[in-house]
Amino acid sequence: MVTPELVKSYMYQNFPDGNTVSDGKEYNMDSPFTSDDRKKFWMNLHNGKWQCFSSHDSGNFAKFISMTTHQNYREVEAALLFKTFLDSNEIDSVESKTEQLPTLVPKDILDTFEEIKLASNSQLSPEVCFLLKRYLISEDEAIQNTFYYCKDGLYKDRLIIPYFYDNNPKHAMYFFQGRSLHPRHHPKYLNFKGAKSSHMLYPYDEFGDILYVTEGALDARSLQLRGLNATATISCNVSNIQMNELKEFSGKIVISYDNDEAGVKGLARFNNLRKQKMIPNLFYCPPPEKQKDWNEAHMADVDLKDWVSKNTVKVDDLLIYSKIHSWADSSFT
Repeated sequence: MVTPELVKSYMYQNFPDGNTVSDGKEYNMDSPFTSDDRKKFWMNLHNGKWQCFSSHDSGNFAKFISMTTHQNYREVEAALLFKTFLDSNEIDSVESKTEQLPTLVPKDILDTFEEIKLASNSQLSPEVCFLLKRYLISEDEAIQNTFYYCKDGLYKDRLIIPYFYDNNPKHAMYFFQGRSLHPRHHPKYLNFKGAKSSHMLYPYDEFGDILYVTEGALDARSLQLRGLNATATISCNVSNIQMNELKEFSGKIVISYDNDEAGVKGLARFNNLRKQKMIPNLFYCPPPEKQKDWNEAHMADVDLKDWVSKNTVKVDDLLIYSKIHSWADSSFT
């Protein structure tokens, strides 16, 4: 995650003999890795990705700096990430800024879905076993259990995680994720093709006091089953469209991404967009360290209400700086 401005500034300052070509999109110069004098090195000035036809090497911007300065790759990547999130002007210019209203899932697809009900499964099916193992379905009739199994078509043999208006199954389904139930069934998630997943948030209580933002729908579901208002961005790379919706939430927003490399990068991007959109405060609470995500913590019967009450902190630059360097340091060991 680097900005075009950062890439251009670095290349123009450190490699001034190159040429900007392709309407300003690429940088062409002699290879810094060989005795090339025929300009066989090319770099995309938008994202820093490069290819050298002289040394037959390629990579991202962090790798380029690491190779040309002989610095540790992880240290370079951490420094770039920190520099990027401090740049309040960073906006992904290729990302669509136009919000599109969700379209409803077509009837021909809905007709291939079968609602999963515990009572109708005397011999437990794979999808019911999956939900029970992860404590995502309950025999308590007061708790809404709405998952489906796809019987045919593109999403056949997948667990269907539905997105309903107002999180109410009586309303129309506008999005879903098809989750693989078998290790050899790829990809792991197959999302509804009729809408962009980067425009979607897992349904939540829009009038709640606190909103926990997780990476995946099953993490959000796990928190909801513990009485916590939660949503998911379907990855740890929040989009402008998703942030525009979150901006309308009047309560406290708590970023609850996984405590790993991707989660740290996601936290940095989230905070950067939060500044651009002038959202005043942001809070952070990762899953317990012994579990890799919220569903695993839910399965381990961790008191999640108690955990979030004791481990939620306000986000500031110092917090993100420490998270970035903590992740970078751990990658060396």
